[in-house]
Amino acid sequence: MSVTGDSGLYLRGSPQVQIWDAHNQWHIGSGGLYNNQKNPSKALKIADKQVGDWNRFHVIMRGDKVTVWLNGELVVDNVTLENYWDRKRPIFFKEQIELQCHGDPTEWRNIFIRALPVQTVPADRVGVCSWSWRKPLVEVAAAMEKAGVKGIHLALGPFIAPDERHGAAESKETWEFVKSQVKSGKWKLMSTMVGTIGEDYSTLETIKKTGGIVPDATWEGNKKIVTEGAKLTKELGCRYMSLHAGFLDESDPKAFATYVERVSWMRDEAKKYGVTILLESGQETAEDLVKFLEKVPGVYVNFDPANMILYGKGEPREAVKLLAPWIRQVHVKDALFTEKPGTWGTEVPWGDGAVGARAFIAELEKAGYKGNYVIEREAGNNRAAEIGLAAERLLK
Repeated sequence: MSVTGDSGLYLRGSPQVQIWDAHNQWHIGSGGLYNNQKNPSKALKIADKQVGDWNRFHVIMRGDKVTVWLNGELVVDNVTLENYWDRKRPIFFKEQIELQCHGDPTEWRNIFIRALPVQTVPADRVGVCSWSWRKPLVEVAAAMEKAGVKGIHLALGPFIAPDERHGAAESKETWEFVKSQVKSGKWKLMSTMVGTIGEDYSTLETIKKTGGIVPDATWEGNKKIVTEGAKLTKELGCRYMSLHAGFLDESDPKAFATYVERVSWMRDEAKKYGVTILLESGQETAEDLVKFLEKVPGVYVNFDPANMILYGKGEPREAVKLLAPWIRQVHVKDALFTEKPGTWGTEVPWGDGAVGARAFIAELEKAGYKGNYVIEREAGNNRAAEIGLAAERLLK
């Protein structure tokens, strides 16, 4: 490199591991993640040799974290590389490595690239939520076969209480078709799911008031749904049934006591049919959910990392460390945090959001998780392709 020179190394198509004349011009060491704004951008020390001598870089990138050694000295220690091109999004899931030309002569030699092992998921642990396809169940079966996915999280709403989110009403003939898909092994039934009456997702405030089992006005109707759902789940020979219980509010002792009472009733009712209740997470912090789960033994979690982000309730990878003993199923869904408090975050395809797909799965497996990974897509108009993309990113 020339005196006062400036260059760099792009990772996943994004700038950059900084390379420059640290002694005569910048007086800051090379190796730093120069374009970072929220995370550290400068090298820990000046480890550069003088201009005219060869320098040796050793760069490791796992997930969105980068570590850099320069001439044997640690100069960047497991720092997040930010997305220069779109500050709202994390670094790209997969892109190219680039050697930067910034107008100054720079010479490179002995470049070695090694793909690091990544945490993948066995095919028999990958499924899809039936409602993500937005199709009748007979067509869902064809779409799953085309996608090469056998696992399914089956919405029972079409047979109990149809709604726009989880599917229109289905016939008795379709129920027999569903049973035959499961019995024949064409579907691997990972869990079932029931919705609740009157949910309004227009805003955060409306779903807080109407969601799950919280409203008194719909509780009796929701009890019937839970009972019918447990019966159908038993008929299919399935162990788990999931649902959104609604917002957990520990600040109101009376409301919290009612919440505990109702979830306990659901647990006991489902148990009559050999079924275990899974509560879908995300509308509360991990800390609050742990406090609640300790009060209702025998209830477990369908962990949805995107929900935590959509509702602004914390960082999913950290939540796994607390909730691991209760997690029995995971929704593969991704999202971006909102920039406007009091509004929703934004759902995005798996691997393109703030969940940190590979690191999230690695954290789950490290915690001893042995359950299934079920792809859920509830936004966008290219569902089939994005479900396929999620499956590819899980399996490869």
